[in-house]
Amino acid sequence: MTPVEIVNWAFGVMGVEPITSFTEDTEPAKLANRIYEITVKALLSKADWNFATKRVSLNKLATNDNNNYSYAYQLPSDFLKVVNVRDTNNNQIVYEIQADKLYSNTDGIYLSYIYYAAGDSGNFSMPFIDTLKYKLALDMCIPLTGKTELVKYFAAMYETTLKQAKALDAQQAGIKRAVWNSDWINARGIY
Repeated sequence: MTPVEIVNWAFGVMGVEPITSFTEDTEPAKLANRIYEITVKALLSKADWNFATKRVSLNKLATNDNNNYSYAYQLPSDFLKVVNVRDTNNNQIVYEIQADKLYSNTDGIYLSYIYYAAGDSGNFSMPFIDTLKYKLALDMCIPLTGKTELVKYFAAMYETTLKQAKALDAQQAGIKRAVWNSDWINARGIY
């Protein structure tokens, strides 16, 4: 679904006429243009969504302006939040993020992160889109409809669909970490 289709889905549950683009000279289009990207970024930042995760090797910068760490790395331009940071041996490391840089004492870093590419809604899962629809409806219902009684309904639907979307997305992840040599497992004779 395109961003305009997602917004129109939200308009549909509010009883607002659909738009054809964010650049229309209408109040619904102007409001959608102002809040769509901010709302998507905020929602993407609420979980470690599998459909919005990338893993990259970070580029070490030639200069380091942080005296607490030996190395500075440039964060990707589409970075929203960290999922995990590891060294070249897949060990977790100590790091700090400031603005668009990651600082560490580790030479060679892999970053798993949540990303957002402007206008790219094609990778969003349907449960995420359903959640986004209700979040947009929640944020736009009073300015566009003036119906304060809808706020409670859209808030409840947003919370419900967010929980469902997170649960469904987590099922897509598979096993993140296996426990092979656990004393508990060995004592139980499971393996």
